[in-house]
Amino acid sequence: MWSGSFAATSGYLKYYRQTEDEWNDTLGGGLTAFLIHLRSGGFYFAANQGIQMAVIFYFIEKAFHNKKRDA
Repeated sequence: MWSGSFAATSGYLKYYRQTEDEWNDTLGGGLTAFLIHLRSGGFYFAANQGIQMAVIFYFIEKAFHNKKRDA
């Protein structure tokens, strides 16, 4: 569920924004967490989880994006 939802949201953001950068995966991870947790915990719980996952994805993407740029 996670990987399919993440691939769909990240791909949609790449298409919608017409750019390929770390923000697509960051927002895709946050939106994926929000959508998955929305059903089980309600809106506020899902929003909290989405924000936390977006922050985690931001730091992961920042670390790997910098490594790709240096290589």
